[in-house]
Amino acid sequence: METCKIYGDFFGKAEIEDVETVLVGVALKKQALLEALNSIDLAPYFGPVVAEDLVAILVK
Repeated sequence: METCKIYGDFFGKAEIEDVETVLVGVALKKQALLEALNSIDLAPYFGPVVAEDLVAILVK
């Protein structure tokens, strides 16, 4: 991905820009996205969401 912008109201406590930054430069492939998202704690951004759920949305 060259750029990334995530929109929505996730009731998170952390800045969603942190997640966007992690995804910039990552290939739009399931394994690459999983590795990138698993490198951070997603709970402060999205609540009880696992990386696999987010990847499923991104590669759909």
